[in-house]
Amino acid sequence: MGKQQETTLTLGVEGEEHDPIAGKKRRVTYTIEGDYLVSVFPDYNGSGTSMRLSRHFVDEDTIHTGVKFGDLEGWQVMKRC
Repeated sequence: MGKQQETTLTLGVEGEEHDPIAGKKRRVTYTIEGDYLVSVFPDYNGSGTSMRLSRHFVDEDTIHTGVKFGDLEGWQVMKRC
């Protein structure tokens, strides 16, 4: 099982979120765009590169996450077991 993490932020207001992989806090802004929860990290890697994640439920067991890191784009699909 994965670890659970809980953070309370206000939509549209920049806040800080703990990154368990890097072991440090990162600035992030969450917004809702249609059916998507979007998080934007303006300086994800410490050298000014931004990262944008957009998540939405495809169905009750599937989440689609779009990722944009600098000029790179990709996606992942996660299914509940």
